[in-house]
Amino acid sequence: MSTIHATGVGVRHAMSRALATANVMPREATFQVLTARASVDSRGRVVRGEVSLRVQRPASLAGLPPEERVGWVNADGRHPLMALVPLAVESASTRLLYMDMFPVTWDAWLREMEDSLPESVDGLCPITGIGLDQAQTYAAAVGKRLPTMVEFSAAWGEERYPWGHRRAPQLGRVGRPRFDHLPSVGLLPPGPYGVFDLGAWLWHWVAGGVLAGGCDAMDPGFGLPSEPHREPVGFRCVAPFPS
Repeated sequence: MSTIHATGVGVRHAMSRALATANVMPREATFQVLTARASVDSRGRVVRGEVSLRVQRPASLAGLPPEERVGWVNADGRHPLMALVPLAVESASTRLLYMDMFPVTWDAWLREMEDSLPESVDGLCPITGIGLDQAQTYAAAVGKRLPTMVEFSAAWGEERYPWGHRRAPQLGRVGRPRFDHLPSVGLLPPGPYGVFDLGAWLWHWVAGGVLAGGCDAMDPGFGLPSEPHREPVGFRCVAPFPS
C-alpha cells in the first residue's frame, strides 16, 4: 500500500498525476481518495487541485469487511473508476454498490455509441441532452444500469448538498453553469464515498425516468419529472457489489 500526494489544475488532474506516480493508469487502478481540495478564484473557477490517494492491489482488499471497503475505487479490479457506496439499510451488515466516480463523459459515450463530439466541447465534459432511453441503452451496453432513487440518495448523503449544508464554491457547484458552459468532470473534490460531481449543477437520470440532483430554485431535487427548466441533464451508472 502506498499513499501519494499530487497537485494539478483540478482534483481529477491531480488524481491522475498521483496514479502516474504509482505507475498505474486510472482505469487500472485500485485506490481510495484520502483528502482532496480545490482552490477557486473570485468567480468560482477552479485554479488548483490537490489530492492524497491510497493505492492498493485489488486482491489485498478481498479479506476486508464491507464497511472497510467503502469509498474504494475498483476494489475487485473489475470495476474501473467505480467507487463503493454504502446503501442505507436497517441491517447489522453493510451493503455496498459500485457507482461511477464521474458522470458519463463524451469520451466514455463515444467509446460505445455512434455519435460525434460537438464542436468546442471537451471530451471530459459530461454528456447531456440525451433522453432516458439513450441513457439506459448506454448503461446496458457497458453491463451496468441507472441508479435507483434510493441508491442515488445514498451516495448524495443526508445533507442539503453532497459536501454539507451550505454553499461552498470550493466544494461543489450550485445552480446552472456560467453561460451554460459545462466544465470537465472532477474539478472539485468528491463526496465522502469517492463519487464526484453529484451536485448540484447537473441533473441525473435515475431509474423510473425521473431526475435527481440539479438545482431547482437553488435547492437540489429528487424524483422530479424531466422539464425544460431542469437542465443540464446527464447520468451515471451503477453495478452490484457481490454480497
